[in-house]
Amino acid sequence: MNYLSYLGYDKVTGVFSSSSAINGKSAELVAAEDMKLQDTLELPKEQSSKTPELTYTIPSPRQYFAHFISKPGQFMRFLESLAAERWKQTVSEKSSTGPEAIPRKVEKPIEQGSPTTDLDPDLADQRCIWNTLLELYLTDAQDTTSSGSDACRRKALDVIDRTGDLPLDPMHALMVCSTAGFTSGQIRLWEKLGMYEEVLRYWMNNPTADLSARTSEQQSSTSENVLHHLHLYGPTNPQLYPLVLRYLSSDSKLMTQHATDVRDILNVINEESLMPALAVVQLLSRNSVTTIGVVKDWLRAKVADTKHDVESVSLSAHWLITC
Repeated sequence: MNYLSYLGYDKVTGVFSSSSAINGKSAELVAAEDMKLQDTLELPKEQSSKTPELTYTIPSPRQYFAHFISKPGQFMRFLESLAAERWKQTVSEKSSTGPEAIPRKVEKPIEQGSPTTDLDPDLADQRCIWNTLLELYLTDAQDTTSSGSDACRRKALDVIDRTGDLPLDPMHALMVCSTAGFTSGQIRLWEKLGMYEEVLRYWMNNPTADLSARTSEQQSSTSENVLHHLHLYGPTNPQLYPLVLRYLSSDSKLMTQHATDVRDILNVINEESLMPALAVVQLLSRNSVTTIGVVKDWLRAKVADTKHDVESVSLSAHWLITC
């Protein structure tokens, strides 16, 4: 029964005792060693309770574009839903541009921005989505058999009108509008980019242009439309007055119809010193269109100013000689 000593059995009391030796060691020592062994096997509390962080990078939506190559309608809904859910960017069918628009004010020209390759990946995805949406809208707007062509046209106008707020590439949009023959959007983008001379030249060179591209405040004739845009852009861009003067003095019918406007333009050119008097005379005398009656008052005023300047110079010279 010697093995009972190893189990801590007390022969006097007949019970097992924790104070007896176990393999020559006390129970307290055995317990301490067991605790030490357990501590070495267990992970630290902080490490065991800490949950590893999971990271997820949202994939670029551009990798899914190819799946919609033959489904433009679904592609359009996919891009609109993506822009709305991910970036809270939506498009409206009500645009401030178009025949029903109120008179606009000249806005500060927007910057053309950086190429897509130089943008942050998320911003590059946004720009790609809106560039693609504009192309889809204009493609559908050209389809006269489509029931949603008018709605897509209005959406395209809204996207263009919000260029600068939406991450749309204005130069890409200008190219798309030009290719699609979308005059309303093209003119609005010229305005957005500060290309006011291009707007005036468009109307000067397209007398039979589509009237749907004109805003509500524009008149029935091309020349009146040119003058409307001159009044809109001219106060902040005086270099446009000589351009319109050349246009109006190119045709006798225009000169007769807008004689008052020509006088007003000449007054602005004189007040702002946009052209020397000799350059104005050469411009108006390049053909037989301009009559003396139209520019009589302006010529009289210039002659009077010149006479005054000559007299001032003569007096100054006389005073120098006598001194």
